[in-house]
Amino acid sequence: MMRHALLALALIGCKAELPALSDGNGALDATCSGPFADTVVDTFPTAIDGKVLLGAPDGLVVMLMVDQVATVGFIGLGAVTDQQGMDLRVHAMAPAGGGHAIVHVAGPDMQFRFAGDVMAGTTDVDIAVATVPAAVYARVIGVDGTVQVDAFEAIHDTCP
Repeated sequence: MMRHALLALALIGCKAELPALSDGNGALDATCSGPFADTVVDTFPTAIDGKVLLGAPDGLVVMLMVDQVATVGFIGLGAVTDQQGMDLRVHAMAPAGGGHAIVHVAGPDMQFRFAGDVMAGTTDVDIAVATVPAAVYARVIGVDGTVQVDAFEAIHDTCP
């Protein structure tokens, strides 16, 4: 009986430290830095430097050709929320009559759904099309020609 009491007292004073959150490549930084994407999730082909897509538009672009993909996350912001009108702006340029990309969005479950197109003169997306109430991730896929993508911006959302 005395052994059980000593064991219970020893366990009460024991506290396990929680490990740092990681995405497999490093710690996740959940600091909100504004309404822009802050995490590169993946690119295809992997030689594409997706880091230039993070933060505010700066003129550095990713050139997406047919079947090339760039996926980013809004981890610090939490998500792009569905509100009245357009919710997500893809800062991109597509030449008239030639460049076309599609935008998919996903919640925390990473089940991507079509949300809109990026073409000449069209870069804003309403995530309600994808029936996703809050998009943590956004993906652009080249469909035709070449599309120059600079940044992803939540139109309505701000840092908490």
